[in-house]
Amino acid sequence: MLSRELIRKIYVRWESKVKKKILVVDDNPSILRTLKEGLEEDSGEYEIFVVESGSECITFLQAGNIPDLILLDVMMPGMSGWDAASEIRKKPEWNNIVILFISAWQAPLLKLQNFNFDYMSKPFEIPALKEKIEQLLKNK
Repeated sequence: MLSRELIRKIYVRWESKVKKKILVVDDNPSILRTLKEGLEEDSGEYEIFVVESGSECITFLQAGNIPDLILLDVMMPGMSGWDAASEIRKKPEWNNIVILFISAWQAPLLKLQNFNFDYMSKPFEIPALKEKIEQLLKNK
C-alpha cells in the first residue's frame, strides 16, 4: 500500500506535467499566431487555443472547452472583450476561468476596478506575458 507522502509526491509530479489550457481571443490573426507560437515555444507548459471574436469565445466555452485562462482583447468588432467577459461571469461553471485582458487601449484600467480581472497593455514581450500568466494561475 502506498503511503500518503508517496501519493502526494506522485500527484505533485503528475500535476506539474499537465499543460495549462489558454484561450487567446483577438480579432488580429497576426497577434493570435504570435501569441500561440510564443506561449507554446520551448516550455511545453501551455496548450493554446485561438479564436477571433468574443462570440467565438462563448461558443468555444459552450462546447465544453474550459481553459485555465483566457487572454481577451478588449476592442473587437461585434462582441467586445467586455461583453464576452460579462457573459462568461454569468455562468457559474465558468467563474473559475482566469481572465487577462490584453489591449492597446489604456482606458480599461479604470473599468477593471469594478471587476475581478487583470490587464496587460499591448505591446508586450512574451516573457513578461508568461510571467504574468504564471502569477495569475498560481493564485487561482
